[in-house]
Amino acid sequence: MLAKLFRLLKRLFFALVFFAVGVGICAIVFAPEATIETVKVVTTPKKVAFGQKSYLYILLCGLDYSYDSKAQRHTKDARTDTIMVVRVEPRAKDMSLLSVPRDLLVPIAGTDGAYDKINSAYSVGGIGATKRTIENFLKIKIDHTITVKSDVIADLVDGLGGVPINVEKQMDYDDNWANLHIHLSPGEQVLTGTQTVGYLRFRNDEEGDFGRIRRQQQFLTALIRELKNVKHIPKYKSLAEAVSQKMSTDLSVEQMFALANLYRNFPLQNISKGRVEVADYFENGISYLIPIEGEPSNTIRELFPPLPDARLGDIPVIIEDYRTGERRKLTVGNRFIRAGFGQVSILSPGRQGKTIDQTSLLITGQSEAAEKVLPKLFPRLLIFKKKSTGEPTVTLRLRADEDLR
Repeated sequence: MLAKLFRLLKRLFFALVFFAVGVGICAIVFAPEATIETVKVVTTPKKVAFGQKSYLYILLCGLDYSYDSKAQRHTKDARTDTIMVVRVEPRAKDMSLLSVPRDLLVPIAGTDGAYDKINSAYSVGGIGATKRTIENFLKIKIDHTITVKSDVIADLVDGLGGVPINVEKQMDYDDNWANLHIHLSPGEQVLTGTQTVGYLRFRNDEEGDFGRIRRQQQFLTALIRELKNVKHIPKYKSLAEAVSQKMSTDLSVEQMFALANLYRNFPLQNISKGRVEVADYFENGISYLIPIEGEPSNTIRELFPPLPDARLGDIPVIIEDYRTGERRKLTVGNRFIRAGFGQVSILSPGRQGKTIDQTSLLITGQSEAAEKVLPKLFPRLLIFKKKSTGEPTVTLRLRADEDLR
């Protein structure tokens, strides 16, 4: 069992670290006493990860350290240096990442409505207060949380031997109290762990926090690309152990492995990224950010649009092509895929001379989800239902392209 678990860990490590550091599936756990229902994770990852939910919102917080009078660092009264919300879904075809500026002025949960920078919520009541503050501001339900200590990035980058980054400008900043010293020259280069942290935390320019958010998202892409390099495979176990020691989450180990299994081949270019649009605000000599009119609703609506019903992903589609005459490309299958249906198969009875009188849809078996979406997808077609005790299927009998308009 442990040997199988370790092989599974090696195959999924890239995806696990991607979620952990970039979009919120944290805590790569590997220990001799670990037990995972490997068969369920591999054979039914959607059920293990999502249960009956159509998607998950996961809050990822990068936790900064505080320093005492002796320059000793600690996490008591620490604030969140990075705040991101990611949405994942069972089909593993969509992933959206929302960055929340740390200086955003909002009511902090647990303070009777007192306003402060959103990154102060952690110092008030830990990840619980941070979660409630984010939920109240974004008007969404956070399903799980990840907390990552800031130096996990340095450990991970150093474990890889550095990560190639294109530093876009000269960066110079010193903060002796926080033991932060940033001195980077522009150009493509391999950054060490300490340099990477400086690159991610730098905001002493005209972009401020917006530039930091942009660099955080750029770094995630560079990190994932480096993790996929086969030369790092022998390091996966040690990297996993190092990362897990500085992260905490309420996701179960089974959920993490299942999510990694689902998203292991997800193309990076398909990640939708965005941030809450804000404006500058000053009060009592302190600089804040406030959401502009229509925010965060506009960003939430754009970045997290309604998803297809997850149940459709288990329903195969059969297209029976009865068209005659000159053969044209059949594109209707993409309509089913975009709507969330599973595998699409194409049969060509028309090539054997078979014909039908009209284009129609047939739902075999019981599927409330299919019965709900198909009339919207094909409003002009007749839809028939056929009872069956087996798994539901959908069949499109296509007479002519014009019938689909």
